[in-house]
Amino acid sequence: QGVMDIDPPLFVFVTAYSDHAIKAFEAQAVDYLMKPVEQDRLADTMDRVRSRLADRRTAEEVERLRSVINEVAPDAVGNMPPPDEEMATSRFEKLINVKDRGQIFRVDVDTIERIEAAGDYMCIITADTSLILRETMKDLEKRLDPRTFQRVHRSKIVNLDLVRQVKPHTNGECFLVLESGAQVKVSRSYRDVVARFVH
Repeated sequence: QGVMDIDPPLFVFVTAYSDHAIKAFEAQAVDYLMKPVEQDRLADTMDRVRSRLADRRTAEEVERLRSVINEVAPDAVGNMPPPDEEMATSRFEKLINVKDRGQIFRVDVDTIERIEAAGDYMCIITADTSLILRETMKDLEKRLDPRTFQRVHRSKIVNLDLVRQVKPHTNGECFLVLESGAQVKVSRSYRDVVARFVH
């Protein structure tokens, strides 16, 4: 699929300046990369672009299916959920099953405050508990909606909905203060994530 076939086109900003980030995201940019671009960060962006393309193809297929159903069985269309809702429910998980200490916990992803990697394990932290999940950071990222869960460090993912304050630190690093009062350091490689909070 060529870039000019995509309507509207998908944009990724690559720049040495962080001060245009807010405008970029207001313009619905897929991502905003700071130079020098790290290979892992670029790979994450390409995954995000592929996801967006897959979402669009799914939406187009659903729309075509609706048209066909509308011709043969008009009454059935009213029972189909809208495409966005259908994709949101099917693409990213709302509940994650975590087997920890011999028990299985069902964790509502909206309650997850942050996720921290420790070797081959992930520590899933909510307001009132911490659970250990054996899974890689990359696999877990694919299961969570990137509009809410963003990596801010090589070994940390944060729920952006629970960020209450951004505290600048040295060397381009900063801390995110979460609803619980916990502070998570954002490494320089992921500082463009913070641009989403600067107004």
